[in-house]
Amino acid sequence: MDENLLKIIKTAGFKECYALAPAPIPHWDPGIAEGAMGLFGDPKAAYPKAVSILLMVYPYRPFRPQEPIPAYYPASNAAYFAAKQVVKELEERGFYAENAEIPLRAFALANGIGDMGKNGLLRIHPYGSCIVLEAIATDAVLPEIATTEHIPCPEGCTACAEACPTMAIGESRDVGKCMRLHMENSLHPEWVREKQRHYIGCEECIRVCPFNTAGRYAEPNGELRSAFDTAALIRGETSAARKLTGKNMTGGGKLTSEAIAMAGRQGMYKEEVEKATDSSFEGVKTAAEWALHKYFSKT
Repeated sequence: MDENLLKIIKTAGFKECYALAPAPIPHWDPGIAEGAMGLFGDPKAAYPKAVSILLMVYPYRPFRPQEPIPAYYPASNAAYFAAKQVVKELEERGFYAENAEIPLRAFALANGIGDMGKNGLLRIHPYGSCIVLEAIATDAVLPEIATTEHIPCPEGCTACAEACPTMAIGESRDVGKCMRLHMENSLHPEWVREKQRHYIGCEECIRVCPFNTAGRYAEPNGELRSAFDTAALIRGETSAARKLTGKNMTGGGKLTSEAIAMAGRQGMYKEEVEKATDSSFEGVKTAAEWALHKYFSKT
């Protein structure tokens, strides 16, 4: 790949980049994906001006399993804006470039990049599954044949399956049980409120995977700590956290309802939870009523 292009990409924060042909993705069901998710299984049809698709890898370090603050979503938010910066710089240099809305895991695997772990997440050596992928359709570079080192899950390793709070991983894996799929908005099912350990989504399998954790745990910085203060979130003070993690996944009182659930299980912040019953967000109101009835009714 052209060194100047690679410099632009790495300066933005991406560690790897693959220039791939915009070919249709095998076994991708457009009937399900393109309409429901806004993703396109045929990059060339979706982006006819594209000569190649730049698949860029933004790695991050996981937080410890007991840490409720998410590690993935701040990285995902940062990668999103980093990709927009790459698009801007390519356009300023006279190239066509736009963010490509394609199924990135499927696109990577179809091109021989990475491996799929037992938890269904993409792993790319040496970063494990602690990665965010972004894609750009462009005419800035010709496609190349790219591969990565393939390292299967260790034989007999069951770390992710044992850590999964809903037993969604294993020989009888049921993806429908994955907690993340049931956390799209603030109206979480009661079983999610009981089992949820991280804000926004579930990261248990990521945080225990040996490919991710070998001496590489990170600590949330002060800005993240402040943004995810439990009492503040229950009061509805969520703007700082939403700025750091992205607004698409945190609206409608989602962070507040999740803070209430975690506070309830710990028997903390009863006064703030009581005030949350007046929230205009249905998810927040029902979470507060649930926590008060189940965890604070005898206090």
